Amino acid sequence: IPPRVFISYSWTTPEHEKWVVNFASKLVEHGIDAMLDKWDVRLGRDVQYFMEQLSKMDRVLMICDKRYKEKAERREGGVGVEATIITNEIYNKDTQGKYVPIVRRGVEGNNKACIPIFASTKAYIDFSDDKQFDHQFESLLRDIYNQPKHIKPSLGTPPAFLSNKHNATETIKSHIPQVTTANQLSEQEESILRQFVESGDFCLIDTSGLNAPVSWSTAKNEIKVKDARFMNANLKRLASIGFLLEGFNGHTYYELTEDGIEYVDNLKKSDLSDQAKSILKQYVESGVQYLCTLVHGQGQVEVMAQNIPIKVDNNRFIYDDLEELEKRGFIRFDGNMNFGGKRYTLTREGAEYIAKLE
Repeated sequence: IPPRVFISYSWTTPEHEKWVVNFASKLVEHGIDAMLDKWDVRLGRDVQYFMEQLSKMDRVLMICDKRYKEKAERREGGVGVEATIITNEIYNKDTQGKYVPIVRRGVEGNNKACIPIFASTKAYIDFSDDKQFDHQFESLLRDIYNQPKHIKPSLGTPPAFLSNKHNATETIKSHIPQVTTANQLSEQEESILRQFVESGDFCLIDTSGLNAPVSWSTAKNEIKVKDARFMNANLKRLASIGFLLEGFNGHTYYELTEDGIEYVDNLKKSDLSDQAKSILKQYVESGVQYLCTLVHGQGQVEVMAQNIPIKVDNNRFIYDDLEELEKRGFIRFDGNMNFGGKRYTLTREGAEYIAKLE
């Protein structure tokens, strides 16, 4: 969907109107759906309805000159109607970045740009010098498409000389599970990466709410973790060793890398215990819907493929084997059953794993 902008301006002079039409046309040429009275208001159309559309736009560009400022502040004509709508949105809604003053002509005696008072605190872009038009126009395009020329770099690590001091940063770091090699992940890091890969999506975004716990999600699922306090640090580390790629597009996001996908694939290929392989193989070959555990008297555990008993060598390790199968993504926990039993379903990865063993 192309970005949509509404152009609010005053019919100051024919020359000014011509400049605005040319300006709007260039926006359209660059893929932006610009709404302008010159081509959107025809005979018999409702002018009031046209002006009210600005509240639905992605951006509203206010072409500011001395006459526009006067009419907006006095609520005169069409500019006055638009100013009323704009003022209400600025004061009553979260509209950061939506209303952009475009300074075209006119500077007040104190050398301040002619911007209506209700928008005077907003950052503006100066189009008063025609020689700088192309440069300023590119800056505007970048802002509309959220592709800034200058991007804040990712936060680095504290300097080494702080390592001997006991401070808040070190206290937090001391709670993060340590790793012993460059590519060995903590349990939570491995879980995050695995969930990301298995989601089938390639972008992870911050979905934390205001004053809410940290949360990150793919387009399909929220990433589940045991301790959300360290999730940002986990993601930073996954990026530092090349399993994720960190980006910024107004907000930080992460993309999967081939190394990250390969790491998870290798985890799934790594050897299971013979008993875990046997349980999975019998389950797959049974062709039934679900796998479950039954708890008998004195805690005796039996594993079943629906109503078919699964043969095991040592039932003391059944839960260890099932936990490992679940961790590898070969089975999925599907809920508790009566008397302490658990129910699992087969995943595509589990079926494919057994097929490769054949």
